[in-house]
Amino acid sequence: MNRSKTHHPWLYLILSVCIITPFANDTYVPSLVDMAHVFKTNNISLVMTVFMVGLGASQLFYGPLSDRFGRKPVLLFGLLIFMVASVVIVFADSFAMLLWGRFFQAVGTCSTIVSAMAIARDIYPADKIVKIISMIMAIIGFCAVIAPFWGSFLQSLLGWQGPFIFLLVLGIGYFVIITFMFKESQKSRNYHALKPVQLYGNYRLLLRVNAYCAYIITSACSYGALFAYAAASSIIIVGQFHYSVIAYGALFSINSVAIVLMSILAPKLNKYLSIDRLVLIGALLLSTGSAITLIVNLVLNASIWSLVLPMWVATLGVAMIRPTASSGAMSTAPVEISGSAAALFNFMSFIGGALSTFVIACLQVNPVNFSLFILLLGMMACLVIIYTFGFKLSADKELQQ
Repeated sequence: MNRSKTHHPWLYLILSVCIITPFANDTYVPSLVDMAHVFKTNNISLVMTVFMVGLGASQLFYGPLSDRFGRKPVLLFGLLIFMVASVVIVFADSFAMLLWGRFFQAVGTCSTIVSAMAIARDIYPADKIVKIISMIMAIIGFCAVIAPFWGSFLQSLLGWQGPFIFLLVLGIGYFVIITFMFKESQKSRNYHALKPVQLYGNYRLLLRVNAYCAYIITSACSYGALFAYAAASSIIIVGQFHYSVIAYGALFSINSVAIVLMSILAPKLNKYLSIDRLVLIGALLLSTGSAITLIVNLVLNASIWSLVLPMWVATLGVAMIRPTASSGAMSTAPVEISGSAAALFNFMSFIGGALSTFVIACLQVNPVNFSLFILLLGMMACLVIIYTFGFKLSADKELQQ
């Protein structure tokens, strides 16, 4: 595409299709306690776990499919799956049916993430990717801010099905937009992308790039922290501190503001600091925030503010890592396998989220146990970056390049 097309406002609308994922992640969170009562289960956070598993596993297929058949048909196929799964969830009459619906809802929405990253890589040069992905993350972060509020309203109006009815309508809307307004961005097809030898070769090539591996592991830690907080906060704030669903939506959104803020700041900071340094700073913020949460709750009586306020610092770290790690990973990947690179990156990220929400489901959740787990994730992210880059952390963009 030429320069004029890359700045066409319709392109930004197409890239915004990835907002389906944060709405699918966060809109129903205020309904978790109600869903636990309706389906008579103590493991309601498994609806997050299966969603993360679906997101992660399907990444590996959507990337090669996108390289082989193009971004548009794969995106439409995923949206169709997402809509059907949303209908299944709305009419679910058992916990098993709910979990299956959530799994295939994730399989469908996964296409939006891979396609958005691949479309950005198709169109924009490497030095612009941080800005574009940060813009996408800012939009996602804004949606994460309003999703709990919106979900709380839908919960009070329509019950636990309300958020999922909204997701169905959102999927239909984007299906129409992509069908009529998006022109394929991929310049050439990779007709060997689906061959087992090619798939193995692509992922093997990516996994031999140390910097790429460091970025995907760090991203997995950040996603693990983010979704662990989403799963645990509802249990703690609504179930243990007895705040209302509406109040929970407001409190959860305080942390989502950090995602918007850092998504705006990240590209500005990238003018002065390299990607590897920004990722390390994010990992340090994540570790610091979770350490403060742990210490405060050990010394003082647990309260809403001893959880929400220090976790805001940790969320700043997550928000710093998400756009910078994805930009670093994509910029180190060969452009001809950008779909596979996006797929593997997101696979690792969401598997990190799946494992973390599974741990939360198995834990006797309280502020101390939760913050200790998040601290371990933050420390792991720090160690991976330091081990990979060591003293070669770039002081500025010129050294990075």
